Amino acid sequence: MRGRGDLTKKRKVESRPPVTKRQLSRWQRETRTRHIIQIAILVALASIVGVVTYGYYDTRVRPWHQPIVMVNDTTCDMRYYVKTLRLHGVEQYSQNLQQMMTAAKSAVGSIQVNELIRQLAHKLGIVVTPEEIEQEIENTFSGQESETDFKQRYQEMLKKLRLTDLDYREMQIEPELLRLKLREHIAKGVPKIALQVHVQAMLLGTEEEAKEIKTKLDSGEDFAQLAEDSSQHYASKEEGGDMGWKPCDVIRELIGPAFAEASSQLEPGEMAGPIYETTPWTQTTGGYWLIEVGDKNEEEKVYLRAILTASKEKAEAIRAELGDNPDDEEFAQLAKGNSLDSSSRENGGEVGWLSEEEIKSRFGEAALEVESGNLSEPIYHAEVSKRGGYWLIKAQDAPEEREISSEDRQVLVAKAFNEWFNEHQQAASLENYLNEEKIYWALGHIHE
Repeated sequence: MRGRGDLTKKRKVESRPPVTKRQLSRWQRETRTRHIIQIAILVALASIVGVVTYGYYDTRVRPWHQPIVMVNDTTCDMRYYVKTLRLHGVEQYSQNLQQMMTAAKSAVGSIQVNELIRQLAHKLGIVVTPEEIEQEIENTFSGQESETDFKQRYQEMLKKLRLTDLDYREMQIEPELLRLKLREHIAKGVPKIALQVHVQAMLLGTEEEAKEIKTKLDSGEDFAQLAEDSSQHYASKEEGGDMGWKPCDVIRELIGPAFAEASSQLEPGEMAGPIYETTPWTQTTGGYWLIEVGDKNEEEKVYLRAILTASKEKAEAIRAELGDNPDDEEFAQLAKGNSLDSSSRENGGEVGWLSEEEIKSRFGEAALEVESGNLSEPIYHAEVSKRGGYWLIKAQDAPEEREISSEDRQVLVAKAFNEWFNEHQQAASLENYLNEEKIYWALGHIHE
């Protein structure tokens, strides 16, 4: 038999010619070229990816991290600002750009206050627990319905605001509870006994009316009856002007310093006034207008400027200073410094274009008699609402130290807290980086 080795055919080994130097050089050049092309392609791809990535970052990521507000060492960025706009319901003003811009700007103040509240609470070791936040949410949103209904209402509210549960807890509930705890902390230093006065008082809209009532009082007419008939202080009107016992600091806060000073110095039965006060809580009707009427436009409307005062004497003095044809700049300055009309004061008394009906409704029928190009004499308008008024006071008892009522103490606590907070706010480092460009960007992305 033949062995297996006999059946295997031997293969011929083919010999290859040696690689020449020229071939080797060509191969090396081709390899280098391929590497260069590959590197170029990779660089090009990396550049494209980089440009796309940077473009995305620059337009979709970076704007959300723009600083908007800084409170001491804490920065609040655009994302937080947009959430604040949602929380404040800025979208409700979408049909009025001016109102929307005003609301967008005021949101910065809210952010600053809330962040400063957090920082001050932290320094005092005041905290709000998750359980307290949960309870406050339940108190706010629960009613007679079941727990399921309450949770549904809460989730619907979050969906409407486009905020998460955590957002709402941190941005709305926590600052509110910290503020209350800080007030409780400040309240510990507010006394429970204070010097108080007991007076009757009546509030009148104009100086002329106050002087007329004062003449009646001097002639012996009853203070209580005149207060019931004429006073515009509706909290005491039905009591014949009797304001009860009030701490001087409460009177100073709610009515004004001149009223507080006079009431603390009166002997029982003595009267004082008229005393003029302009605190925000002093609202009256009745006043004197100075009106300048311009030319009519194509719609038969006229352009008006106006100044509102609480006394005829004041109006006459301003008119004497302005003359018949007042200078625009002088009119604006006097309006800003003297007018009680909040809607036109900051615009230098500029009221705008009004029809005859609008003039009659706002200024009274006598305003229709003012000739174009002239400044009117003082025009009395009984229905105009304004801040400020004239007080007449009659002491009922001598001032004495008394326990402060719960209602009045809350006024004093609020006053003490506001003074304490304002002091810390003035000492804080507050930066506002908001501008119109950022506002428009935020409003444009409020739905995202």
